[in-house]
Amino acid sequence: MQYRPITLADKPLFDQFLSLRRHSLITYNFANLFLWRHWDRFSWQILNDALCIKSEYNNRSMALPPICASDQGILATTERLIRQYQANGLPFIMTEVSQDMWDLFAQAWPGRFQAEAHRSGANYIYRREDLANLKGKRYDSKRNHIHRFEKEYPNYQFVPLCQDLVALCKQRQTEWRYSHDPNDQQLILEEQGIMEALDHFQELNLSGACLLIDDHVEGFTIGDRLDDQTWAVHIEKGNMNIHGSYQIVNQLYARDYCQNVLYVNRAEDMGDLGLRKSKLSYHPYRLENKYLLCLQ
Repeated sequence: MQYRPITLADKPLFDQFLSLRRHSLITYNFANLFLWRHWDRFSWQILNDALCIKSEYNNRSMALPPICASDQGILATTERLIRQYQANGLPFIMTEVSQDMWDLFAQAWPGRFQAEAHRSGANYIYRREDLANLKGKRYDSKRNHIHRFEKEYPNYQFVPLCQDLVALCKQRQTEWRYSHDPNDQQLILEEQGIMEALDHFQELNLSGACLLIDDHVEGFTIGDRLDDQTWAVHIEKGNMNIHGSYQIVNQLYARDYCQNVLYVNRAEDMGDLGLRKSKLSYHPYRLENKYLLCLQ
């Protein structure tokens, strides 16, 4: 199987393929694939005029659904991928399968795949106006956190990410990791992706913003457009010692930077129960399911 690693130079090619159809999962975004390529060990090949990506997460080779315009093209390329895996003596497993993709495979090939719902990978989709305005009783606690923050830090600023702020964001990220567990391998891999986002935010066409208090970065967030309806948030960091920092970063980014979209995809919770509770507390419009498929 002639796969190659993802590099920054692959962005135009990936963008061309990814634009062929709407994708509901944040995975199907070049910045996401590039930033977390060390975590999932993504690589790619072109097969049947389709973009084929595989993951080596936890040393298990898994294919993503082929990316092309037509359903028939996806099915035909999947057949070739299955033969490739079998020829190499590998079990065929498909990961990062959205509900739409699972419906396609189930209808085309009834009983061929066994599907396992991957709850920790489900994407949290919100109405942008909900995050931006925090209207109604269900957001009372969020507004209270923000009002307290504004009272305690009246001179705060929320400004666009620029090159002059990159070093301060890196410092904030390092402090954040050391305040948790500096030896946690997942946090180290996450930090690697965050550092690359900060180093290459212009080449990746990312939109970021920073929370400043007395010229110190106390929070930052980075995202970009997933499609014509949805904004993808890749990174969000705050200072746990500053009450309301996460809440105000979330609100102001949705309000001022995620404009001209209906929805915001804030990725998954990775099975972290604290993160799950936090994301559910913002009352998602829906959870976009993710499946793992195995041949029967």
